[in-house]
Amino acid sequence: MPEGTAIKDDHEESTTSTRFIAKYIDHGTFGNVYVVYHPGAQREEAVKVVRFVDRKGKPLGDAERIERLRSQLDEAEIMLKLGLHPNIVAIRGICLQRNMQDSNKASVDDNLYVFMDYVEGGMTLSSCIKELDMDLTTKVRLAKGMAQGLRHVRQYSTHWDFKPENVLV
Repeated sequence: MPEGTAIKDDHEESTTSTRFIAKYIDHGTFGNVYVVYHPGAQREEAVKVVRFVDRKGKPLGDAERIERLRSQLDEAEIMLKLGLHPNIVAIRGICLQRNMQDSNKASVDDNLYVFMDYVEGGMTLSSCIKELDMDLTTKVRLAKGMAQGLRHVRQYSTHWDFKPENVLV
């Protein structure tokens, strides 16, 4: 998505629900991650843009679309229940935008947006392990933070995707 692209959540009551793409960060299994600016909250956020296409860009079938949407909404629901915790990236909102040319048909232009805290300069733990020489004190501090975050998550669910690629440091 080009910088400056507006993402408007028509379902929010607030008139300040529009966010603007600031820059591309990375991609994952289901889509891309961008930095967005939320003028109403006066902050930067990250947004995961979940696309309903396969690896070749072809629209998913109904069953695949439903499963992808279900898994992403289940994850978002649990993350919203977690609330704010210093060791967990919080979800700030979700929005499903449909291609309105034909609302009865699935479209490759349909997107699910998952808005979350933006951790500026954050690296994944897997990148950190490969690129940085950490001393024992830093390793212990990171392990303690991960344990505190996981303990909080366990109050609501068993975390299903805890791995170095999903840990920001």
